[in-house]
Order: sequence, then C-alpha cells, then structure tokens
Amino acid sequence: EPLRICEVGGGTGTAALSLLGWLAKAHPEEYARCHYRLLEPSERLARVQAGRLRDAGVPPERAEVVRLASSGEWPPEARAAQAGAWSLLLLEVLDNLPHDKLRHDPDAGLLEAHVTAASSPGSGPASGRPFREEFEPLADPVLLE
Repeated sequence: EPLRICEVGGGTGTAALSLLGWLAKAHPEEYARCHYRLLEPSERLARVQAGRLRDAGVPPERAEVVRLASSGEWPPEARAAQAGAWSLLLLEVLDNLPHDKLRHDPDAGLLEAHVTAASSPGSGPASGRPFREEFEPLADPVLLE
C-alpha cells in the first residue's frame, strides 16, 4: 500500500518539503508511490504551500494542497479520496492550541477558558461552530499559586 500523508494546517509547507525531499533521497521507491496532501484553512498559506511545492519540483501526483473550509469541514474532493490508510500530521495545529487562557473578571476574579462541544441552538456541526469557549473560575492548582 502506498504511503499517504495528510497534513492539516501545514504552515508554509516546510514539513511537507522536508519529508518529501528526504523520502525521495532515502527511499525513492516509496516516494514514487506516495501521496502527500496538505489541508489548509488559510487561502494565503495554501498559495504559499502550492508555490513552494511547485518551485521544488514536486510533481502534482506526489503532493497536493486542498483548501480546508473555515468551518473545519473537509471539502468533498478530499473526503472522497480518503480511502485506505493515511498518516495524519497536525504540526501547525497542535502547537497553536491555547493553553491556560485566563481572563480577569472584576466580580468573579480569575477565570480559565475551557473549550467544550457546543450544544446550544445555533451551534454544533451544522452551524459550522462545533465548539464553544466558556470561562469558569480558575481551578488549576499550579496557576492558583
């Protein structure tokens, strides 16, 4: 089975170029069968990624950039082509998740942000807003010190 890699939010495409470049040199037989897909929510970064792949000489059958909708929904062409085993990379997503987001409220004191699944009317997957941010009293013992 060919190596298939799907990277969500690939920044400027550095990881894709590095991985594909290494694979082409170290394992040319695997490179010849691989497919790398970048799913990118930013229109500007999608253009940068596509340009860098093109400038590096990566053929379209080895790598593609697919614009990810701002709602997080995968475009139909990406969903239809996901058959088989894929390795999923979230390098530029996971390192940008908020950590210990605090807000001061004059009445409640320090509040800590939590992301929860949306369940109120007008939210949820159909609305394109599957999550919501809520603030609760700070409970993290490390932050309370």
